[in-house]
Amino acid sequence: MLCIAIALMRVGKLPATHTDLAKTYGLSLFIGLAAIIAFSVTATWPVLTFCDIGLLADIGIIAI
Repeated sequence: MLCIAIALMRVGKLPATHTDLAKTYGLSLFIGLAAIIAFSVTATWPVLTFCDIGLLADIGIIAI
């Protein structure tokens, strides 16, 4: 939500979420959650990795 608010204040439009980092984030969510479901992973590292990649994607979108 912060990413959207910043983009609306800066340029008056919604942010472009088709950046490479945003695509990487979506792909990592899909692969990671599929692995968690398929292999019953109980570690916290996949979730932390998703958060890190998502944060990088938001920073990249804000920087545009």
